[in-house]
Amino acid sequence: MNLFSTFLKTGIACATRTILALIFLALVGSITPARSQTWQTPAQIGGTNYINGHLSSTYFVSDTKGWAAGTGGVVVTNDGGASWTAQNLGSTQSFSGIYFVSDTKGWVVGTNGTILTTNNGGVTWTPQASGLTATLTSVYFVNATQGWVVGAS
Repeated sequence: MNLFSTFLKTGIACATRTILALIFLALVGSITPARSQTWQTPAQIGGTNYINGHLSSTYFVSDTKGWAAGTGGVVVTNDGGASWTAQNLGSTQSFSGIYFVSDTKGWVVGTNGTILTTNNGGVTWTPQASGLTATLTSVYFVNATQGWVVGAS
C-alpha cells in the first residue's frame, strides 16, 4: 500500500466520523427541549369575562407593556401578560382593533364606527369622529398623525 492510498483511506474514515458526529449532534439538538412561552388569558378583568374568543386584538410596545381589545373593552399589562387591568374607555362598544405608536399614543376601533384615541397609555380615551356606523375591525398608524382604519361596509 502506497502513501497516497493510506492518506486517502484515512481521510475518508475521518470525514465519515465527522459526518456521523454532525448527524448525532443534529439529532440530539432536535430532541433537546426548546425554550417555551406560557400564554395566559386575561380572564375576569373588571367584572368582564374575556375568555372564549372575546379578545380580538393585541398590541405590545415592548416585552412587558401591551394592550388587548375585545367585547368588554381594553385591558393593559405592564408585566408581559402576568396580570391585566381593565381600562375605562367611557364606551359600551365592542372593540376589534388596537394599535399604539408609543407607550402613550394609541387608538382602538370597534362597532358603530367607534374610534377612540389616548395620549397617556389608556388612562383616558377620547372619541374621534369616523363618520361611519359600520364595524371598524383594524387600525394601523405609521406615526402619531398618519394611519388607516378598515372595517365592514
